[in-house]
Amino acid sequence: MNISIGGMIMGFVLLIIPLYIYFKYSIDWMRQALTAFARMVLMLLTTAVFLFYVTRWDSLFVDILWLVLISALSSLVACHRARLSTERMFLPVMAGVTVAAVVVGAWTIIAIAGASGLTDTRMIIPVGGLLVGMMVESNAAALSEYYGGLRHHGELYQLLLGNGARRDEALNYFVRRAMQKGSAEGIRRMATVIISTTPVVMYTMIMCGTDAFSAVIVEMIIIIASLAAVMLSLVITLYIVRRYMLDDYSRLKNDIRNDNLEEDEIR
Repeated sequence: MNISIGGMIMGFVLLIIPLYIYFKYSIDWMRQALTAFARMVLMLLTTAVFLFYVTRWDSLFVDILWLVLISALSSLVACHRARLSTERMFLPVMAGVTVAAVVVGAWTIIAIAGASGLTDTRMIIPVGGLLVGMMVESNAAALSEYYGGLRHHGELYQLLLGNGARRDEALNYFVRRAMQKGSAEGIRRMATVIISTTPVVMYTMIMCGTDAFSAVIVEMIIIIASLAAVMLSLVITLYIVRRYMLDDYSRLKNDIRNDNLEEDEIR
């Protein structure tokens, strides 16, 4: 479905309604709303230009490069929100995000479009972006919980080691708590997406010619894939991160935490 210039103008003409109400009743919050709208338009236009060229090239190499790029950016955001050292935590987080996005994304694309979809930019870009976006908050919450548990309850960890437990056995308690925190954050975010975004995507698919039943099935597959990607990324990240948080004597390293961030950035 391609929208005409006239249709685009008709759509933007609707701005007259809120602008008229704003000036007539001197609504204070409308200025902030219009500023947010302008930022959204700028972001969407930038994204549209990028996606236009990516889909036009239709190159598997460019698609993979894009997936690696957004995985790296999401990993940086996760480390920042967890208030942990990017230098040490970036690689474990990126490994978890990238592997989960590739494995679950490939499976999802095959389920939706068949094996031919694995080389189709129109499938790789949206599926990869959706899956990576769902992992950011979960990884941040899990890493924060994992490090916080080891830092504030290190006596329990040392006690387990002193009683003969192997390092992996002593860490299981903290891994389980981190998994619970990360998965809970993922489910919370997923619930928000289901309520706010999923109907819009489904209606958009129907407008573009997809029948209602297929649109619902695709939405269900995407939601299930998001949950699978979140859980897989958590397992991989927490498995790899052990060697980065502990030294050769199974002690918590002192240079993991990033204390340059403000406390109000913790979520």
